[in-house]
Amino acid sequence: MLLHQTHNSIGDNIYNAYLCQNPDWLVHFHKSFELALVLDGSINASVDGKDFTVNKNQAVFITPYQLHSYSTDTNCKLFVVVFSGAHIDSFNRQMQNKRPENPIVSLDELTLRIICEKLIGNTNLDKNQFVSVQKPHDYDVKSSLYAVCSAIVKSTDFEQRTNDGKLVFEILQYVENNFLQDITLNTLASYLGYDYSYISRVFSANI
Repeated sequence: MLLHQTHNSIGDNIYNAYLCQNPDWLVHFHKSFELALVLDGSINASVDGKDFTVNKNQAVFITPYQLHSYSTDTNCKLFVVVFSGAHIDSFNRQMQNKRPENPIVSLDELTLRIICEKLIGNTNLDKNQFVSVQKPHDYDVKSSLYAVCSAIVKSTDFEQRTNDGKLVFEILQYVENNFLQDITLNTLASYLGYDYSYISRVFSANI
């Protein structure tokens, strides 16, 4: 099952942050970037069908439209922030249609301290397993996220990506807006301007 997180896709100034314990989230995608930082323990992450183990002080860096999921075998504390490209405008422009070859990045002590002080602040889980973290000042958001961008650029190369993720988003958006009508793959192909066989392949593989 594939979940489209519309609340993380609509708008140009998205910022949603959470602290969570032992996440177990099905495959999903959105139009925004996402950073998932392991504060304690480890998680299993799947990104575009590739599996990774992410340990303490490591983070998963997700680019727009990438399919991803998380699960845990052990006790884990995770900070997740989903944000639109407007918060990292220069990086966003530079990385158009690219994705990191390795989405797992180890963060140095300074970057970790910046994230904990500027983005997480005094928020804690207590006995809850999921807590929203208030958005800090815009400059704190930008400085923290650019520190992460610096780390990811230094740690891996970037590769060209296909438009499959964006196409899945467009398909689901069309279905959501026209669910009362009779929708076929031919309808989707014609509306979105893609070849029928390509639409059929992407649809079968992801939805």
